[in-house]
Amino acid sequence: MKYTILPVFLFSFSFLALFGWGKQNDVIKAEEIVLADSLKEVSLCYETHVKPLIERSCAPCHTAHSAGGASLKDLAATIKNMDESIALIIKGKMPKGDKPKVSGAEVAVLKAWKEKGGKSCEQQ
Repeated sequence: MKYTILPVFLFSFSFLALFGWGKQNDVIKAEEIVLADSLKEVSLCYETHVKPLIERSCAPCHTAHSAGGASLKDLAATIKNMDESIALIIKGKMPKGDKPKVSGAEVAVLKAWKEKGGKSCEQQ
């Protein structure tokens, strides 16, 4: 099964190269689709896989005392607001400003982490 991911990955990017890259969210969706199956078997946790991404691309706008809408200050807040956050990332509305963008691979990790119960490393 893991050998079928590479041809799908190559096909996805070949297709995008032939017909144009389009918007950033098209690239995010392609990367996300390619990685979805491979992440099913990977153990993901908040402190290792999610928190560094939030600190890089979402803070300081979405912390405890910030002007940003949805709080991503800790594990509980992140779980509560993850679906909305992912939707905004895919639409290209987040992160704003000069914050580093979230890749399709990172979106796939966020979704897989949430689908697996959104656990901390201690809960693994």
